[in-house]
Amino acid sequence: MKKKEIILFIVIGIIVLWMVLRFTCLHMFRVPSSAMENTIPRGTYIVAWKMNYTPKQNEIIVYHFPEGDTILVPESPVSYYTMKRMLNKNEFNSTYSIAIVPLNKRQLRVGRCVGLPHDRIRLINSRLYVNDKPYLNPDCKKLYLVKMKDPEILSNDFLKNMNIKPDDVLHDRGTVGLCITDKQFARLSVINEIDSVLICNSIPGTENQSIFPFTKELGWTKDDFGEVTIPAKGEKIHLTKGNIALYDRLIRVYEQNDLKILDDKIVINGKVTEYYIPKMDYYFIVNDNRDYSVDSRFWGFLPENHVYGKILKKFIGGRK
Repeated sequence: MKKKEIILFIVIGIIVLWMVLRFTCLHMFRVPSSAMENTIPRGTYIVAWKMNYTPKQNEIIVYHFPEGDTILVPESPVSYYTMKRMLNKNEFNSTYSIAIVPLNKRQLRVGRCVGLPHDRIRLINSRLYVNDKPYLNPDCKKLYLVKMKDPEILSNDFLKNMNIKPDDVLHDRGTVGLCITDKQFARLSVINEIDSVLICNSIPGTENQSIFPFTKELGWTKDDFGEVTIPAKGEKIHLTKGNIALYDRLIRVYEQNDLKILDDKIVINGKVTEYYIPKMDYYFIVNDNRDYSVDSRFWGFLPENHVYGKILKKFIGGRK
């Protein structure tokens, strides 16, 4: 066989192998949001492995956006479910129609898997705890309010020295908001020209329409959340009127059961019950860019059939 024929044979083999992998095991897409900004910038190209994958704790995974099963027409930056909670029925119906999206066509997102089946999740004053232990993530960014003696201190050189990106600086009436890590916060706190650095947390009871499970009785926020236990396949859940909101979507949508509350009784598939046994494992996503991320704090548990794959390779692209 001639040298040119060998090279052609190898090239064709590589192309065929790539096509097989592309349609069976690999997928490339562009990260659409800044939810993982400190770790994976918006616009990054991701190559994902999508075969026989089970997430591990602290892994950054690729998943189908759970609330992407129904989209608004005309398109809106707010999800269908959030809009339904915001508007009354007449307002909604006069403004929008909807389109149903099958699972394999839903938007792909990347996120940090902080909780596995059986794990207990809680946030207190924006600090994440898993099974009562602090979850330490040096890449996590939070919004801090900074008051300073001299606003000119925030020069480009200062920001560069502190490794703070221009996009992470917000100005409002003499107060500056900075999205920074714990390490950056510690460095800022000892600078003489800065009067104070305060973490910016949500006020309890102010986010009932946007924070899972969307009940004012709990008063949870993105910064003070839980405790919740992540459902596990085959593990019985005790249902009550007080906790059914946590499992409503799991039972009705993800696992396709008929669920009703009749005279304070929980009825699943026509039978009164106090228990439910999940058919799938579930996970919990909390992203690194805490104040600019729509993750499990906003839509709840991630079903195992929404897990798309693991990240094999990242290619940094331009922001859009």
